[in-house]
Amino acid sequence: MIKYIVFDFDGTIADTFEVIKNIAINEYGEYAVDFDFESIKNEDTKGLLKKLNIPLWKLPEMSLKITSKLRNNKDIKLFPGIIDLLTN
Repeated sequence: MIKYIVFDFDGTIADTFEVIKNIAINEYGEYAVDFDFESIKNEDTKGLLKKLNIPLWKLPEMSLKITSKLRNNKDIKLFPGIIDLLTN
């Protein structure tokens, strides 16, 4: 019986950064030419769009495309110790 459902929207439970980065590069590489992705890990959406020169009006379409591909990705791994943390 399922007692709880946990949602991870910000990469706290599952390490989604590399997967999202690869999806974004494949779909929108023209915005990421010579860009250091490590420098944006803690950036908010507004700051990220500004750094990458992405117009705000493109955000809804980009978000839908990236989350759709993320949902179907099988390479996402949980951070070490998360299962123990959630089951204790």
